[in-house]
Amino acid sequence: MAHEPEPKQATPAEIASLNAKLDEFKTLSVVADRMRLSSDLGKQYDGDRDLYDSLGWTKEPDFATYNNHYKRNSIAKSVINAPVDATFAGDITIQLGDGTAEEQDHPFLTKWDELYKGLNLKDYFVRVDKLAGIFQFAVLRLGFKDGQDSMQPVSNGVELIYVSPYSQCNADVKSEVNDQEDPRYGQPQMYTLTPTTQNTANGSKDVHWSRIIHVAEGLLEDEVFGTPRLEAVLNNLDNLNKIVGGSAEMYWRGAFPGYGFKIDPEAQMMDEDTVNMATEIDNMLLGLKRYIKLQGVDIQQLEPQVADPRGHVEVQVDMISGTSRIPKRILIGSERGELASTQDRDNWHDVIQSRRENYAEPMIVRALIDRLIEYKVLPFVDSYTVEWPDLAEQSASEAADIAVKKMEALNKYVTGLGADEVFPIEIFLAEIMGASDDMITRIMEIRDQMAEVEAQELAEEQEEFERQQREEQAVQIQPSQPRRGIA
Repeated sequence: MAHEPEPKQATPAEIASLNAKLDEFKTLSVVADRMRLSSDLGKQYDGDRDLYDSLGWTKEPDFATYNNHYKRNSIAKSVINAPVDATFAGDITIQLGDGTAEEQDHPFLTKWDELYKGLNLKDYFVRVDKLAGIFQFAVLRLGFKDGQDSMQPVSNGVELIYVSPYSQCNADVKSEVNDQEDPRYGQPQMYTLTPTTQNTANGSKDVHWSRIIHVAEGLLEDEVFGTPRLEAVLNNLDNLNKIVGGSAEMYWRGAFPGYGFKIDPEAQMMDEDTVNMATEIDNMLLGLKRYIKLQGVDIQQLEPQVADPRGHVEVQVDMISGTSRIPKRILIGSERGELASTQDRDNWHDVIQSRRENYAEPMIVRALIDRLIEYKVLPFVDSYTVEWPDLAEQSASEAADIAVKKMEALNKYVTGLGADEVFPIEIFLAEIMGASDDMITRIMEIRDQMAEVEAQELAEEQEEFERQQREEQAVQIQPSQPRRGIA
């Protein structure tokens, strides 16, 4: 009986090749699904109407589409920059534990402060955050001094000597972790980083994930590709470009009125006369000459039609503001104290606080600190707290304005007859003036001391008055001296 041949075992190279083909098939399948979904955008009446084609909207925007909007559209730049600038306004501080202990001389805090200031980390946080918002992600490359090739994992006990941000255009995910038992399954294993045109000396480099901080906002189905900040407002930005550009063209064409030149049917005109008339017209329209010599021609001014675009602009800006959750005055850059409403400011602070807690801190700040602790750039600590600057901190002008209003309220309270009987002073100070318990206690102590001094002064004045009264009465009752007779 013939033996069946044993199945041939695949070599590691063959397995790797098969996995690569599977990954390629998955990628092509995902791309095909996305193309099918994008092709259905804007379809109405069973496909007879395509809004995207009719209105000139982009169905499949790529990095260049978003980047061009970011570079050339002021509202698009604000949508990406405003949340970042507000998030990282002021300096970040790190404290040990829950933030209540004061250990300023701890080696961890000393080393972090050295890196934060020496490498200007805050600036790189801002830059990588803005780059991440342009498309689906950005990366922060960590330059470790460990003597290893960039394709190798980071060694322990190394030194961080530089950081460098890369946009998705210059940071390609070369390979992913395929081991389903690996905690980083599906996440990047190797990146290919391409320096910008200003720094192409070394060309593209493959970089191991341990030397990269991956930053992506608006993650949904995976941990790699986020949501571009301009995606939901891209159509509105296109509309805004049409309105603003169209209004400029409308003004250009309508600001200088058109003219109609009607030739008298009975006028006898030679070819030379026609050429001279054209020259006269060109000199007036294109030059500085403001009169024209014509014969047998009637000039009629054409009334221009210029529409006010502000209402149409407002609609698009309102849509962008509502979708991005950026208050309109902040979006268009008129967020000065006298213009921004308190409600807008409070809502904006809530948005930024949520962004700090759910994105900027875990995705950027803690991601870097934890990586530096893991590779012993920073000393190990059980826990630490990231302290963000107070969003409600007031400017000098705002504080002065509030102080004036509080003094006016206090003056009306003090001068109001019976106000303290209806609204006790302690409640007024706490609820209206916003005074702390310690301040209220101090104010009441000072008030009691002043009352005692005033009572003492009144007592002394009363005593002095009574003394003078007694002296005057003594003079009045004193017996008069008898008069002497004349000798």
